[in-house]
Amino acid sequence: MLDPDPPFRPVRRREGYPPLEDLGLIGDGTTAALVGVDGSIPWLCLPHFDGDPLLCGLLDHERGGHFTLTVDDLREARQFYEPDTAVLVTELRGPTGLVRITDALALRAGADLSDDAGGGRGELVRSAVVRAGTVRLRAELEPRGGGQARALCSGLEVRVSRRPDLRLHLRGSRPLTGLRTVYDLREGDRLDLVLSWGRIHRHHRFDPEAMVRQTIEAWRRWMRECGYRGPQEALVRRSVITLKLCDDWGNGAADQRQHDVYGEVLDCADQWLLPGRELQPAMWSGLAELAEAAARTWRQPDQGIWEIRGEGRVFTYSAGMCQVALDRAAAIGERFGRSGPIETWRATADELRRLILGQSWDERAQCLSEHLDGGGGLDASLLALPLRKVVPADHPRMAATTAAIAERLSAGDGLLYRYLHDQSPDGLPGDEGAFLLCSFWLVDNLIMQGHRERAGNLYASLCARASPVGLMPEQIDPSTGAFMGNFPQAFSHIGIIASGVNLGRVNGR
Repeated sequence: MLDPDPPFRPVRRREGYPPLEDLGLIGDGTTAALVGVDGSIPWLCLPHFDGDPLLCGLLDHERGGHFTLTVDDLREARQFYEPDTAVLVTELRGPTGLVRITDALALRAGADLSDDAGGGRGELVRSAVVRAGTVRLRAELEPRGGGQARALCSGLEVRVSRRPDLRLHLRGSRPLTGLRTVYDLREGDRLDLVLSWGRIHRHHRFDPEAMVRQTIEAWRRWMRECGYRGPQEALVRRSVITLKLCDDWGNGAADQRQHDVYGEVLDCADQWLLPGRELQPAMWSGLAELAEAAARTWRQPDQGIWEIRGEGRVFTYSAGMCQVALDRAAAIGERFGRSGPIETWRATADELRRLILGQSWDERAQCLSEHLDGGGGLDASLLALPLRKVVPADHPRMAATTAAIAERLSAGDGLLYRYLHDQSPDGLPGDEGAFLLCSFWLVDNLIMQGHRERAGNLYASLCARASPVGLMPEQIDPSTGAFMGNFPQAFSHIGIIASGVNLGRVNGR
């Protein structure tokens, strides 16, 4: 559960790895790093999100690399964010003293985070201040695959064995003896470390305090535009920042066919245009092409929202998102008076709605099926159909499907599996946990069906699963509550925001 002033707790490791619950996230819109409650940074890709990881001890604690700033004989620790920022504070308590570490991927002075150009400086700031007693502080940078350091001006030039393209510069407010340095500090003493990449920083003024201050100011300037006032306000605001820090890059599904993308793009475009923004001819041309692609492909198999690795199928959800593409294209064209086969798109969208409610209905199971022909098992992605206005939430067949998913895909305590593997094989190895996004979809369906109290209780229970710094994973292990899968997961944070907004709306907030 998010706690702005958390208690100290023992530092945990599971087979040499920190639990995901004990990691915080920092970022600058270009890349991001995970920071452990023990003062380690076990994940950082440079120079961008999709770059090779410089540090990936999260996957290989022996050889993956890390950037650690910690006290000897660490007893307990806690972690929290500076309010309304992505600046992370970690406090470490040893046997003789307490140190506070502030971590930030620095932003330029005056950075405007609403600008897609980004405001990152290409610098990681780690600042430690001894709050009480005395500490022996260990600073250690170990790049993945090893690295060599040589003295250069005010710091060290670091050459990474696996990344000859990457030029790193490590500077400190106290002398650095190499990639591993130990400092004996007392109350009030300060150590600042700045790791830079991409540009030549050695001639820049070394002012980490100003860099952190400017980063805090930039985040708070941006967050002043967040006017959310509803349930779980602190967690929703934290989720807004987390989403800003997240980005997507290619994975094992990068080359798959996924028809839902047409609806995703056109739905976003429709919402973007609604406030009265201008529809440029080139944009309309591109949107019309996507609508035509949806009209051509909805009958064809794809890998679906869950990115199955086996043979493709005609998924109900994918067909539903093609319906969204056609419906939104028709709406945009009508609203702006643009030329195109608008009537055909509208007719096809109406036909798809009828097919989904009719053809995908499984009379024996008394619910909609994951496949458009009525075959296959039960799939929690069907809960997203009313949210995209494909079918009404209170339609008897959708209401029955919602009830069936809540019962048959339940993992207990409000958690849902996305499907059952014995009924819906996906070609992926290993076990999986409950998908948080599916439970947030259930919250939204309950709201739309008039079950406000039940929806509110479920939402509160899901939000209580956030880590102490307000981060959510992709999945939860139903037996232990442990985090699993991608972390932090953007879709889980979208669920926190969307369901909070929906609850606030029906409750008049």
